[in-house]
Amino acid sequence: MTAFFLPVVEKSYQVYVLQNEQGKFYIGLSEDVDARLLQHNNGESKWTSKYRPWRMAWTSASPPFGSAQGLELAETAPHETGEAFQTFVRREDTPALP
Repeated sequence: MTAFFLPVVEKSYQVYVLQNEQGKFYIGLSEDVDARLLQHNNGESKWTSKYRPWRMAWTSASPPFGSAQGLELAETAPHETGEAFQTFVRREDTPALP
């Protein structure tokens, strides 16, 4: 009997940063950031529904899920204080937010 091996196809995800009119930020992870922004603005996410409307402030390149999830978790770790996000914004390799 011959063994068959299927190639492993990793999906690409992007880390994204949303900003609202009051200056609040939200960091997320998605396969389709445009569709996810619509979900946030349609009230489909419990936390972000309270602070609509949102606009896309920044998106990452499309690394494999594990890398993107690591970036998202690293940036949101102390979520209550926002310190990780502020560090992220000040990094040299982070594009300036409009």
